[in-house]
Amino acid sequence: IPLSGPGRWAWAPPSAPRPYDPPAGSPADLRLVADPPPAPGAPARILQAAPPRRLTNLATVPIAVVTGEASVFNHTDPIVVEVLRQAGCQVDHLRLIEHGVRGNGHAMMLERNNRAVLDGILAWVTQNRK
Repeated sequence: IPLSGPGRWAWAPPSAPRPYDPPAGSPADLRLVADPPPAPGAPARILQAAPPRRLTNLATVPIAVVTGEASVFNHTDPIVVEVLRQAGCQVDHLRLIEHGVRGNGHAMMLERNNRAVLDGILAWVTQNRK
């Protein structure tokens, strides 16, 4: 997860305090470490040092990270997924191209094929409803 701007992702991944288990009084308590980038030009991964703290309120909620084919977040969304999983969350990475939805950037709901995007998300919601 890129650390750009003051406090961005300070609480890994949220930028504001969240309930962790064990509790974290400050971002320093999370002991974030940077792994080398997995490929040239890819961002470094910022993860918690072992043992990771859990995001207790999110651990019981199914989460989808939705990535469009042309999104600038193609390199960082997999890291967000990994960070959330490390924190004990149930996360699916919904890559729209894998569902036949082509060409979208990160503002996918403003694009012409927004209905196809919505259909993919609704299918995920239906499948993951508790």
